[in-house]
Amino acid sequence: MKKLKKQIEALRLRNDARRGEIRDAEFNDPDNSKKARLRSLLDEDERALESLEHEAHYVFDKIKSADASFDTLNKTILSLATTALGFTITFSGDLIPKEPNATWLIATSWSLFSFSIIFIVLGIFLGIKADIKAKEDDTTLYSLSGFMSGLGFISFPMGMLGLTAFAILNITSLI
Repeated sequence: MKKLKKQIEALRLRNDARRGEIRDAEFNDPDNSKKARLRSLLDEDERALESLEHEAHYVFDKIKSADASFDTLNKTILSLATTALGFTITFSGDLIPKEPNATWLIATSWSLFSFSIIFIVLGIFLGIKADIKAKEDDTTLYSLSGFMSGLGFISFPMGMLGLTAFAILNITSLI
C-alpha cells in the first residue's frame, strides 16, 4: 500500500509540473507542437493515475475486509476459549471421575485456554494501539498484534486436543 501511495504522489507531482509546462508553452510555443506533446503525456499520466487510484481503493477494500475477518476470528476464538475454560472448570466436579487418568491433560488444557485468552486480548489491545499510531507508518505493533493473536489461535486448538484426549481417557470411568 505504501508503494502505491508513493507512486500516486509522484504521478500527481509530475502532472502538476506538466500542467505548469503546458501553461508556459502557451506563451513560448507559437506552433503548439510542444504543448500538444505535453498534453498527450499529461493525458497518459492522468489515465495511469486513475488506474493507480483504482488499484489503491481495491487494495484498501481488501485490507479492510481482511481486518474485519481477523477481528471476527479473534472474537470467536476468545469466546470459545473463555467458554471452554469456564465450562470445564465449573463442571469439573461433575465431569471428572474420582480417580482420573492423565490429570496433566486437563491442567494443560486449562493453561492453553488461558494462554489463548491472554494472547488474543493482548493481540486485540496491540491492534487498537497500532490503529491509533497508523499515521506513523510503523508496522511493528501490527506485527506484534498478529503474532500474539497467532499464539492464541495455536493455543486454543491445542487446548481442545488436550481436553478431548482427557475426555477419551476418562470416558470409561464415567460410564
